Amino acid sequence: MSRTFTNLTTTALAANATYASGGIDTVHYASKGIWIRSDQPVSVEIQESFDNVTFARSYVYYLGEGPGRTFHGFIITPNTHRYFRVLVTNLGYSSQTTFRVEYVTYAIPISFISHKKATVERTTTALAANATYTTRTFYTNNIKAIGCFGYADQAGTIYYDVSFDASTWRTVRSVSVSAGANFYDIFDNIAGNFVRLRYVNGTTAQTAFEFTIFVICLLYTSDA
Repeated sequence: MSRTFTNLTTTALAANATYASGGIDTVHYASKGIWIRSDQPVSVEIQESFDNVTFARSYVYYLGEGPGRTFHGFIITPNTHRYFRVLVTNLGYSSQTTFRVEYVTYAIPISFISHKKATVERTTTALAANATYTTRTFYTNNIKAIGCFGYADQAGTIYYDVSFDASTWRTVRSVSVSAGANFYDIFDNIAGNFVRLRYVNGTTAQTAFEFTIFVICLLYTSDA
C-alpha cells in the first residue's frame, strides 16, 4: 500500500472559526484521507468537485474528546470526484492551542473512519427560570446517533428537533430531567437531514448545570 501525507495547515483556529483548504487533485490515487490533531472538538466537511471550481458537500464528521483534550482524528473516504477539499470548524468555546491538518493519499481502495464517537458541545452556564439552551445545528450525514449527559439542580426538559432544511424544525423526542439528578439520553436512527437539542429549564432558576452533547458516527470499512 502506498501512502503519502501532505501538511495543509498548523495555524490554530479561534472559537467557531473555519479552515478551508484549496482543491486537491486525486486523479492518481484510489482513496484519500484527512488526518487531524486538535485540542478542541471540530467538525470536518469533505467537499468534492469534477472541475476544481464548483464544490458540493459529500460528508460531514464530528471529532473530539471535549474542550482542552487533544485528540487525533483520521478520516478516509472513497473518491467519487477528481477533486476534494476540506473545511474544519473549531466547535470549542475557546481558541485552539494545538491544530494540524494533513491530507493523505492511498494507492489502494479503502474507506473507513477511525474515530466514531465525539463530544461536540458542552455548556455549564446555569439557566434562568423558563430559559432555553439550544445547541448548534448538526448535519446528520454519517451520524448514527446523538445524545447528551449532564446534571441540573432544577427540573427541566430535553428536546430533540429534526429538520430537512435547517429552517423548519419538528420536535420528535422529549425527555424529562428531575431536579438534582444526573441525566443521560441517546437518540438513534435520526430521520431528518439536520438535528439539534434544546434544554428548557423549569420555573426555578438553576445554580448548577452541565449539558454535554455527543454524536456517534457511522464506521466505514474497506470493500476492497
